[in-house]
Amino acid sequence: MKNKLGFQIFVYKNIHSVSVSNPCIMPPNTMKQILHLIFLIPFFCLSQTPIGTEISSAGHSVSLSSNGSIVAIGNPFNNTNGNNSGHVQIYQKTSTGWVKMGNDIEGIAAENRLGYSVSISKDNSTVAIGAPNKNKDATSLGYVSIYKNESGTWTKMGNNIDGTLLNSEFGASVSLSYDGSIVAIGEPSGKNNNGHKTGQVQVYNYNTTSKNWELLGNGIYGEEYVDNLGHSISLSSNGNVIAIGAPYNNGSLSDPKLSIGSVKVYEYNLSSKDWIQIGLDIDGVANSDYLGASVSLSKDGDIVAIGATSIGSKGYVKVFENISGTWTLIGNVIDGEASSEEAGTSVSLSANGDIVAIGAPSNNENGNDSGQVRIYKNISGNWQKIGDGIEGKTPNSVLGLSVSLSDDGSFIAIGALGHVDIYDLSPVLSSDSFALSQFSMFPNPSTYQTTIKLNKGLTLKKVAIYNNLGQFIESTQKDVINTSQLSSGLYYVKITTNKGEATKKLIIE
Repeated sequence: MKNKLGFQIFVYKNIHSVSVSNPCIMPPNTMKQILHLIFLIPFFCLSQTPIGTEISSAGHSVSLSSNGSIVAIGNPFNNTNGNNSGHVQIYQKTSTGWVKMGNDIEGIAAENRLGYSVSISKDNSTVAIGAPNKNKDATSLGYVSIYKNESGTWTKMGNNIDGTLLNSEFGASVSLSYDGSIVAIGEPSGKNNNGHKTGQVQVYNYNTTSKNWELLGNGIYGEEYVDNLGHSISLSSNGNVIAIGAPYNNGSLSDPKLSIGSVKVYEYNLSSKDWIQIGLDIDGVANSDYLGASVSLSKDGDIVAIGATSIGSKGYVKVFENISGTWTLIGNVIDGEASSEEAGTSVSLSANGDIVAIGAPSNNENGNDSGQVRIYKNISGNWQKIGDGIEGKTPNSVLGLSVSLSDDGSFIAIGALGHVDIYDLSPVLSSDSFALSQFSMFPNPSTYQTTIKLNKGLTLKKVAIYNNLGQFIESTQKDVINTSQLSSGLYYVKITTNKGEATKKLIIE
């Protein structure tokens, strides 16, 4: 995405520190409690003692354990073993703060870019790390390494899984099953049998007897010349279902504005020992949607969140549920809030699929590309924004490059340029902020008009109407909506108030 690198960063161990744009002022934080694993640029007027090694560009990839107590952080631009050799660090939450867990995991040589992708098993025991070897002359192969935590030391688990094609970006994305025994690997520039760079995904299972990783089923290939299949991947908890993003589907690498994008979901068939597609492709709807830039599956694999960055635009996220083999949209489309913020660059679902975190790293709220992350919850079939957006504090922070939720959605790790923040979302999720969702519309169903009634203390700012495909129809600032011009069917009414946003279904008869 953006390579705005070169900051020198320290790790601080004061659990109460915060990253702020004014180096001597602590900002108010009413809706969120930050747990602060932060790699701070060392000009802040804070009194913490730096610990660990000096690092740069941490947060390109993050992965949080099921209970939010352990986080793996990828830094593909670390230079320990040569320029951009990369490394991964893993931290554990203790009573005194975040403490490094075991040894750093280093890239082998220059341009390995180890840590470009990272996935920690939900049982905390295993971490998979991608090193796509994105060197300029394309003379190296990518690889994936898997490590197991053995008495506080990260020990290689079997052989490295090596790519077989030059310049194929093998390891650009990785995803582990719950117990770490199955790993999926994306190779977005991989070639199919016709030699075209359609992208491909391979899934491996750990053989406890030979202690090596063995291919599980056949490789999964993209359809078209530049699909970029494998740009994003996500495994279900048991490793039997995989969602795969192909953001350049029906497009062109040379002209991304033509790319609609697509996501495919597969299930492993034990009888045929192959991956069988579930339902039809989930496609973008317009040029430059770039659908599949990010994907995240629920624990059981029945719900998938998909990011579409709409290159250079607001971006959006859609969430689908597998209902009898058909991928059905859940509630409203979650649109980006600001022009060119590219919401959906990263997404993460809670285990039950009811909470989704969305990264918009090009949001400009606090300067160019300061970034923002927003949390949404499925309430009565609609996605409601929970609390305020979590904002990058300075220009070029690109907060939201990566996001990862704990299983219950109460903790989130957020990657940015130079730091990783971890927030406790439970106060927001358990607060009475959901009162906003209790606004009413009457009559509903409606024929000629419907009136919006807000709870006490709320002030209406805007009303937007969308059809059942999530396409914008019209907006108003009035609490009475003229529905006489709308065709019969299902619509979504999204209101913006002084305290947040909420969406409800509206039926037109």
